[in-house]
Amino acid sequence: MYIIFSKCKKIFIFFCKVIKFFKNYLFKDPVFVFKYFFAYFQSDYVPHAKFYSTEEFMTEIKKGKSFVRIGDGEIGLLHHRDIHYQKADPLLISKLKEIIENYGKENTETDLNYKENIETKIEKNKNKSYNYILSIPIFVNTSNKDLENTKGKLSCWLPLKVEFFRRFNQEAKYFDAHAFYRKDFFEKYMYDYLKDKKLIINTKAETINNQKENIEKMFDVLGWIESKSSNSFDDYEETKEKIQDLIDRELSLKNKLKLGIVKKETENIKKDIVLILASGPMSKVLSYDFAQQGIQGIDIGKGFEQLYNEVDYEEEI
Repeated sequence: MYIIFSKCKKIFIFFCKVIKFFKNYLFKDPVFVFKYFFAYFQSDYVPHAKFYSTEEFMTEIKKGKSFVRIGDGEIGLLHHRDIHYQKADPLLISKLKEIIENYGKENTETDLNYKENIETKIEKNKNKSYNYILSIPIFVNTSNKDLENTKGKLSCWLPLKVEFFRRFNQEAKYFDAHAFYRKDFFEKYMYDYLKDKKLIINTKAETINNQKENIEKMFDVLGWIESKSSNSFDDYEETKEKIQDLIDRELSLKNKLKLGIVKKETENIKKDIVLILASGPMSKVLSYDFAQQGIQGIDIGKGFEQLYNEVDYEEEI
């Protein structure tokens, strides 16, 4: 009798999840619903995403590329679903799609004036395509069978896998989105690179209060910009302006110190500035936006909270 009851309970829970799934997605993104159910019943469903090694990643970072993380929360937002720390803002959704769909794409535009505009096209291609590294959880390469007993299989990993096939460039290389959650990753791999940079840091007030003293002992910080703990994207435009003001102030100061400064020197000054971003989904958009003007952004997320203290988020991966 107990076995029958247990099986009935599992079936009931399953159907409740199915109903919830249809409620969340059917009218918002019916194509996703179709692709999801197609993938659900394939035990060996794996995108085979390509990943940078840590050494390759650091080589790209040292070239000045920005770092943008996409996880299960952003996948939920793409489907117009509010997540617990960010409502589904239409502009945010549009920007996330742009970040994903532009990644690794070459500018293949042609026109009758190709020779005249080739330098412009190369520059545009560099700015739009190769100036950031997109990162996703490495679980995307785990089969449904291996994820069968994993927490979040239905809500986190399978939607990400489905969207990888649907929206992501499958030929491009990605990096582990949880790298900065691994204890000591920042200190081991990023410290030497960032110690000679000028940092602009955007994170929540609690983290600023806890980390400001430690961070300023280690790094040259141009400024701290506070973000809200939830719905930080509400302040996107204001935050972007504050970051731009700090950048412009640094450029202006250098201009005064160097009379007759030329464009090349201005670009070199920009290369000394790095944004450290830990403000939820807004971090992804800011990192992407400023990459377009040659300012490197590192979307570090929760990983910022464990720098130079005993906090450890690795167990949450």
